[in-house]
Amino acid sequence: MRGGLQLDALQLGDGAQNAIVLAVFQAYERLRKKGAVFLIEEPEMHLHPHRARFFYQTLRRISRENQVIYTTHSPYFVAIPEFEEVRIVKRNQANRTTVIESNLPPSEGLREKLRKEFDPERNELFFAKHVILVEGDTEKLALPEYAARLGLDLDRAGVSIVEVGGKRSLLPFAEIIMSFELPLTVLFDTDSSDLGSQRDDEEKYNAGLHALAGGSVSVVEFTPRYEHELRTTFGDELYGQKKEEHGGPSKAIRARRIAADSETPIPRKVEGLLRRAVGPAGMERQQQVGAVTDQHDSTEKPDERLP
Repeated sequence: MRGGLQLDALQLGDGAQNAIVLAVFQAYERLRKKGAVFLIEEPEMHLHPHRARFFYQTLRRISRENQVIYTTHSPYFVAIPEFEEVRIVKRNQANRTTVIESNLPPSEGLREKLRKEFDPERNELFFAKHVILVEGDTEKLALPEYAARLGLDLDRAGVSIVEVGGKRSLLPFAEIIMSFELPLTVLFDTDSSDLGSQRDDEEKYNAGLHALAGGSVSVVEFTPRYEHELRTTFGDELYGQKKEEHGGPSKAIRARRIAADSETPIPRKVEGLLRRAVGPAGMERQQQVGAVTDQHDSTEKPDERLP
């Protein structure tokens, strides 16, 4: 009803229609119905971020006793800890639609680790054509500046730079990305503060990261750290000058300012990994359509969930 008039929902705007859909799902949740199958196209349409997150959690609660399948282009409607629920839909070189699901078995230990590092911004990796994994904010802020100086448009190429909250999280994130057959670059410091003084453990971890290389996966190391790579590339005098000139409230902000400075050379390793990620040699020639999530009662068999 609007102003005393009864209107067909289809006569309303898309935003109003989505509000009605959300209200219907909330009512369904309150009724505690079971056994239904819901098919939804782009539930994020016309929802601001808070409402989108609220709707996502509503769907998750409903999926405990029902099956919910939806297509989405929104990082608010996928979650890395629940990676096994996601299907990535693409067109291959033959222009045929393919559906890719992870072959990585989920475990509660892995899920808890991923929840600890949960950040909605990281969810965009499911929609990327190439993912660059980095340890923290320093590389995350600096790499886009170098890309801009090289004339490389990361967004246009579908490249996501994802910081994982520390070196220890690189392997689990890489394994998930590889399980979806997404092209990947892993960037790390060989001597990271994340592992402290545990040198033997770090050497084993570094070897594990290098073992990922092959096919569409590249592994790039800074020895011992990113800052040393800059010093080697710039020379001691220029590095000291630029470090003082661009001093800021944090190491990451200083790194971004130095990367944006046209007077500083671009490290060869950085240029190489960015060109590989953006160029045809470092990115599958596939057009990504979107992601499908299948939230369901965990007692169902995986091969029964999709036709």
